[in-house]
Amino acid sequence: MAGARATGARDEGALTAVLLGLAAALAWGGAGVSAAHGARGVGSTTVLAWLTLIGVVIVAPFLIVVGVPDVAASVWAWDALNGAATLLGLGILYRAFAVGKVGVVAPIVATDGALAAIYSVVVGGESLRGGAVFGLTLIALGVVAASRKPDGGTAPSPNPRLAVALAVCASLVFAVGFVAAAHAAPIGAAWVVIPARAIGVVVVAIPVALRGRLRIPRAAVPAVVAVAVLEPGGFAFYVLASRHGVAIPAVLVTQSAVVTAIAGLVVLRERLTRLQVVGVATSAIGVAALAWAQA
Repeated sequence: MAGARATGARDEGALTAVLLGLAAALAWGGAGVSAAHGARGVGSTTVLAWLTLIGVVIVAPFLIVVGVPDVAASVWAWDALNGAATLLGLGILYRAFAVGKVGVVAPIVATDGALAAIYSVVVGGESLRGGAVFGLTLIALGVVAASRKPDGGTAPSPNPRLAVALAVCASLVFAVGFVAAAHAAPIGAAWVVIPARAIGVVVVAIPVALRGRLRIPRAAVPAVVAVAVLEPGGFAFYVLASRHGVAIPAVLVTQSAVVTAIAGLVVLRERLTRLQVVGVATSAIGVAALAWAQA
């Protein structure tokens, strides 16, 4: 009986990780397209500055409610690394959105979850069932296909090589942040989300304000606020999911590239090609296979 209960608890935890991972993908996908829209209008640094300012205001009340957790110093160290990596990754990503096409940048950055999952399996000793591997493979293939952007889109691409290079760098940095956030998960979602915002206020928002670049036009406010709300929301979902293992949620968050591609239909007036439609369907099948395998 005890073994059956343990197995049931593990299966329930895996399903929870799937649902929370998808929630993180939806939030980050919305944040991505909002960031691209904002970065092209007011600049990537200004968007990042407002993200940190609004993020601190949103998260601070939760810190007061939960209090300071009693955890080992190593957990705080992981949290600090997570904050630094997240802030740096966001800065690189927003710059990539500003100089390149969303459909090119998004699928490259989406590999950050896969990189974190590979680390968790190779180094962390996590294991995946055969069906889960199949589902994750479909998701990865679907993300790449769905995020392909037709050449006739409206997004500017003044420096495509720079955009690709920045996207690769952002993916690598975010992967470090994912792993660090998973190790810092015992500290609680709010304490995992706050470091990047707090550091960003000091090293990004204050310098931007001193240079007089913090003011934004009214038309850009919705996009900037959406980024500030959705990005930490996605991170909170990811932290909660990672309590049940890193591999599953880390790869599921790559679905944010699919969300970004779909949101581009409305916000950036981009069109889905047949290949993109196939990619979205493939990813959906992959998610279903993953949930079935882990349930």
